[in-house]
Amino acid sequence: MLIAFLSLALIMSVFSHNVCDGSPQPRYIEAQITITTTGGINRFFSVSLGDTLVQVVDPLYTVSSSTTAMFTTRESFTGSVSGDLSVTINNGAFNTIWVDVTATSMRGLTIGHADYSDLIGDLQLIIVLDVDAQLSARNIVGASLKGYAFSKSSRGGYTGKLLILKLEGSLTSPNEWQFNGKGWIFDEAECQPGTFSVSGSRVGAPGELRTVPLMSGGDVVMQFTTSDITLAANASAQFTTRQHLTGTSTGALVGSFDLDSNAFIITSGTHVGKGYSVARFAFTNPDGTVDGFLILDNIYYGVHNGYIVGVSGTGAFVNKIFLGTFNGAFTNPPNYYDYEGSGSVRVCSIPPPVGGIILDAKTTSTVMLAPLWAYASLIAIIIATTMIILRRRLK
Repeated sequence: MLIAFLSLALIMSVFSHNVCDGSPQPRYIEAQITITTTGGINRFFSVSLGDTLVQVVDPLYTVSSSTTAMFTTRESFTGSVSGDLSVTINNGAFNTIWVDVTATSMRGLTIGHADYSDLIGDLQLIIVLDVDAQLSARNIVGASLKGYAFSKSSRGGYTGKLLILKLEGSLTSPNEWQFNGKGWIFDEAECQPGTFSVSGSRVGAPGELRTVPLMSGGDVVMQFTTSDITLAANASAQFTTRQHLTGTSTGALVGSFDLDSNAFIITSGTHVGKGYSVARFAFTNPDGTVDGFLILDNIYYGVHNGYIVGVSGTGAFVNKIFLGTFNGAFTNPPNYYDYEGSGSVRVCSIPPPVGGIILDAKTTSTVMLAPLWAYASLIAIIIATTMIILRRRLK
């Protein structure tokens, strides 16, 4: 009987170590989100053939002709969530840059933030969306929405947690959007920390500037590390397009990068030099690639800070999510072609289903897990064999 007990204990020890070691695991979540917006006010400006608009899921969008563009401001929203997350979204606000505005369609990048609250705790979310809209009589009658929501802070039972959701949705009625969200809640302590620095330069001209008029009485420019900017007087702004950078990275991410970016900067009045920037980046080294985006507050023109999110990778970066902070600045006047920045990230691993390959973050060794039925079969065989041996000995 001792032999049987020891054999079973050994197998259960191996099984529990590989599959049920008790360490915190990322929580996979699916949620259905409905938001209702107040609608916004559009400020019209002009863009040119070849101007670019960053997209966070789709490829970089290039304007097809010299045409009208719009900046949408004063847009707020509330919402509800069901599924693995539930209850409410409050205090939501959006800005959108629209290009290639015609009688029947337009392309946009929507950025914003909102508060999520449930019985567990609170999350402050940043939301970034590619929008492909269809128009009729100058009204949006349909839209395809793709993007991400991620947490910038957490309270209550979510303290120490990191959330990221990939969103896909559509316009379901005037001013109502519905999304399906799939993603993860990570325990911050289980994600590997790292810091890195980047240096680079603009490729070609330092971007093109398109002037945007803004109005007092409620026009709002998004901010993500601080409070949104609400204009008290008429102001002008500049939309920066065709901006591409290349460079190198050192530290936790060693390799090269290239990125495309847009900026929306207030150029007159009390808040001159402030605004926001959005960039889509690709990082490469011999071990693999990381694709992601930056959401940044502009402190003063080319000086900014905010958040970095890596959403997909290859090679060593497969099934890795990067979430963290970033700050940077354009340097060397008068042209300011050069760039320096630094970031602090946590690298969170997405576990595959049992039967796949996992990366042990503590040893960086790869372990193959057999399906559960294989362990059960092995245990049954060992128990049966041990019982036969015991019967023979008892005889």
